[in-house]
Amino acid sequence: MNQSIAVHRGQGLKTRWRGINQELNEILLADVPLGFERVRSDAKLSCSTGFTDYNCLKEFNFVKKTSVKADSKTSKLK
Repeated sequence: MNQSIAVHRGQGLKTRWRGINQELNEILLADVPLGFERVRSDAKLSCSTGFTDYNCLKEFNFVKKTSVKADSKTSKLK
């Protein structure tokens, strides 16, 4: 299934999301001084939501807790 995300560019214009690197390149590389290049970009996605079911909240917290532990274990292996 190929889903795309529409981005509102203003004045009623909608385009397809091209990904974090291409989107940032278009913004950041326009003003890059000569001799510099952007090596990488880090992004953090946050979401605030309300849970209508307490069991869903418990499951979310469990997965969040276990994925943080798994990430810390794998980062030590690098």
